[in-house]
Amino acid sequence: MKRPPGTASTLLPSEASTVLTVVAGLIGGGGVLLLLALVVTLLSPLLGGPWVFSDWRSVLAVIFVGAFGSAYVLTGIWLRQGRRRGAYLAIGALSLDLLSVMFRTARPSLWDFLLPVAALVGVALAWPHLSEEGRDVEEPVRIAPRRR
Repeated sequence: MKRPPGTASTLLPSEASTVLTVVAGLIGGGGVLLLLALVVTLLSPLLGGPWVFSDWRSVLAVIFVGAFGSAYVLTGIWLRQGRRRGAYLAIGALSLDLLSVMFRTARPSLWDFLLPVAALVGVALAWPHLSEEGRDVEEPVRIAPRRR
């Protein structure tokens, strides 16, 4: 990944790439797990489970879960590509996660706060390396002995 000219950052391009890959994997993986849970729920009547669509609220819930799961996967893809819109969506999703932890009736643990805050800090530190078009991936450097 090439550093845009004239930008100062605390992270090197390779460090920013690693941070974005980890955060994108966490967000995209959460979306994949959400979609897998939705598929299992929809297929449960075939395995002898209860019927999912009992009323209009359950249909609406299935639509919302599918939309949120797809949005998480898309956010992970865009963030992995180094796009700013992925970072905007990641910041929004992580902020909503923090809000849900803070307003939970059960007492949250340190781990409930640690992961979203670390991901937010990682996205903030990698911000100068993001662009609207995505990142430029440099060609791998190959070192070989000189022919004589």
